[in-house]
Amino acid sequence: AKGKKVKRLFLLEGLVHHQTGEIYNQFITNPIDLPISFIFGESSLFNPFSQHGYNHESFDNYFIKPIDFKILPCGHGEYFRAPNLVILADFIKSKIKN
Repeated sequence: AKGKKVKRLFLLEGLVHHQTGEIYNQFITNPIDLPISFIFGESSLFNPFSQHGYNHESFDNYFIKPIDFKILPCGHGEYFRAPNLVILADFIKSKIKN
């Protein structure tokens, strides 16, 4: 919307390549100057923590602003089904209010 500023970026499974575990190049070559919330399913093949052994601190050097992570109790492609959608919406609302 005109005159509005983006204050936080939410990315659903958009951090590492699911097969190689490598961080996506756009985060290295074009750092984002916003807080970012990464959202993953706990059993998703895109989850860098369960699939590739990363920990939260693994990504600190790639980002300018604070980042956080939300792990939903589901797999890939199940985010917009009950009850996961409610959990996702509540998380986003909590971050927007802050």
